[in-house]
Amino acid sequence: MSQKTTLDSVLLLGFAGFFSALLTVCAPPMPQGIRDLLPGTLFGVSLSLCLWGRNMLRSVWKTLIIVAGSSIVLFCSALAGAGIEYFSPWSPIRDPGKGFSELSAAALFVGGTIGAFLLLTTVLLLVGSRIPLARVLFRALCWSPVGGLLGVVGWNLGPSLGAVLWSLQHTLGLSGSNDGLDAALAQGRAGVDSLLLVWQTGMGLLIGLLLASDSLGRDTAQRSTEINASTPD
Repeated sequence: MSQKTTLDSVLLLGFAGFFSALLTVCAPPMPQGIRDLLPGTLFGVSLSLCLWGRNMLRSVWKTLIIVAGSSIVLFCSALAGAGIEYFSPWSPIRDPGKGFSELSAAALFVGGTIGAFLLLTTVLLLVGSRIPLARVLFRALCWSPVGGLLGVVGWNLGPSLGAVLWSLQHTLGLSGSNDGLDAALAQGRAGVDSLLLVWQTGMGLLIGLLLASDSLGRDTAQRSTEINASTPD
């Protein structure tokens, strides 16, 4: 990286997650397949633009991998959470008529953790300079539970934050005339919207913090090398 990751870079990456999630929430109706990949795609594009703007990313193919990887990561995260919810012997049996109005903390945590691990691994490998694969995997594994906690918190903010996002959709004319807040809560859409906003914002901040720690570590090592080189034997 040609520029150190500073506090403003951390905040910028957090805003990238917030902005991309807000764009997803406010997106017009579209086919289900596109809708499934849209959150991760917008997140990857937003992160990449910020990394380019801070001179931390200067490769087109790495950018494409981050965007494609992010779109797949969020989809896989949702599938993992759904798998835990419906097929784990420890999860309560769900009434299909309830849709996704209720999700267990275990499903939310596992889905958020898996998504965080895959996203952190992808970004740290491509953006971090000369970081061994084993160290990247270890750091991603250690920090990925943060993504799980963000998933649990984000979903449970559905009645509050999700309601605010529903009001925004309603103001923009993106909700049907008979599609009220109660329906959005009952069908789980409000929970999904708030989860997306919290998870992407938090992951953007976490990526920025990890890149900042790498930058600080390199600067410290470089100064130590310079001091040792200038010290007479």
